Amino acid sequence: MKASDFKVNLRLDIMLTDDPGAERFPSKVEAISEGRLEFAMPISKGVPILLSPGDAFCGRVVLDGTVWLFTSTFLDKRFLPVAVWVVTPPADFARIQLRSFVRLETALTATVGVAGSSQPPLKAITKNISGGGAKLAVKEPLDPGARVELAVELPDTGSLQAFGEVVRVEHDEKRDFYIVAVKFVEVSERERDKIIKYIFRRQLARRQKGLEVQ
Repeated sequence: MKASDFKVNLRLDIMLTDDPGAERFPSKVEAISEGRLEFAMPISKGVPILLSPGDAFCGRVVLDGTVWLFTSTFLDKRFLPVAVWVVTPPADFARIQLRSFVRLETALTATVGVAGSSQPPLKAITKNISGGGAKLAVKEPLDPGARVELAVELPDTGSLQAFGEVVRVEHDEKRDFYIVAVKFVEVSERERDKIIKYIFRRQLARRQKGLEVQ
């Protein structure tokens, strides 16, 4: 990854230390100009986070399913028309591994449609789900490599919205439906956390009932 990969509206997290486990403050790219970028001002407990000019900080961004850490330097702040940090172009990119996502066998109501298509989304039922993707049962096939929009109803957690890529399609001739494996390629950490919380709660409930977690 390189600084030129940053585009307006790209979502990212700002961290005040170089520890990958440090607290993350959501932000996004608001503007790009020669030699500098503008990040939406991070907020902590309702209060804007402010640095001094020349202070270095770290960031975290997910691009095409890969997590990258980077460094940058705070240059200035601005509050109008929106509150932003003015920063140097990101540098010192380091690729990190995504957490090992637990995959849970579960049947959830979902819809899946080809991104940008005018055709209505297909109704689907999940076969399993994790923070990295989902396997779905649908009545019509989707093309491997297709970019799709996925919505999944997660009980007690809320609806998940994510973009994904079809990585595998299998036809169940006996039941006459298709098993579609989708890898998430664009999903916010907030949305991913919904999945993780749902899986954790289901695992806890199963353990309390003495059932084996799949």
